[in-house]
Amino acid sequence: MFKKISKHLVITLSIIVMAFFNIFAPYYITFIFPSSNKMIIGVDYYIDSEVAIAEDLEAMNIVGIKVIKIELLCEPNSLTDYTNNRTKVFFEQISFYDFKIAVKVMREDVWKLGYYLEHWGDKIDYIQVLNEPELIQGFGEGALLLDDEIFTPVRQIISNVTAYNVANNGNISMYTNFSPAFLLRTNIVQFYSNFTEIKFLGFDVYMDIGIQTTPFIDLALRRLSGRETIVTEFGISTLDENKKTEFVISGLNFFKAYGYKQCWLLYWNGQEYEISGTKLEVALKEWIKDNGA
Repeated sequence: MFKKISKHLVITLSIIVMAFFNIFAPYYITFIFPSSNKMIIGVDYYIDSEVAIAEDLEAMNIVGIKVIKIELLCEPNSLTDYTNNRTKVFFEQISFYDFKIAVKVMREDVWKLGYYLEHWGDKIDYIQVLNEPELIQGFGEGALLLDDEIFTPVRQIISNVTAYNVANNGNISMYTNFSPAFLLRTNIVQFYSNFTEIKFLGFDVYMDIGIQTTPFIDLALRRLSGRETIVTEFGISTLDENKKTEFVISGLNFFKAYGYKQCWLLYWNGQEYEISGTKLEVALKEWIKDNGA
């Protein structure tokens, strides 16, 4: 009896050790055989006030940011609304720079997309088709959307952007991003991969454990989708500037060693995540000078 229990215990422990090895070992192996590639750095930017846009863009350009991701902000039913003016001023100002622009389209924004593309589509490089679709909540407390409730707006967004590209000889690429929770809803990743218009997928990383499990989760995402992957959200919510700077710079070092071609940070102006005016802004400028594409 004791031998039988011991045997099962050894088998169970072996399975646990193998699971931990498969999940965490690639993180440490990455530093042994690092990639030598350069990495493009992007950032989320909230268009808070048209007054600050010019100064913010100039600061991002000096740091070395290459991609700016913004929310879809417009009010088609009220053309004089201040939201439209903020977006208008933003796109006027980016014409002085060589940034690539990504626009995040949420489920509630789908009806606005035609208007947005009509006015600013020629200045957009990427459209994000929903945000972490596997985690979008419905009306019930804690309830996630059903698959069809996700798939319908995805089809609508892809159809609208594709129609715009065809009609205007446009070249907007589409993508979406996932959290580690996609491992529990892999069919959603596979659904996106059915569309050739989806050119790449993003993976969102937070906390140390998120960095350490990145190789395991990224491999799963690439195998499920057959798409190239990048880091589409990376940051830490803290007012401790030293902690924030250390976390982000060490994460960038790992992502570069791992071989990612792009990493987009949270946020340029986002309260606890904020980069602007912090020690991280200075450190990021130095990092990009040495490692940025």
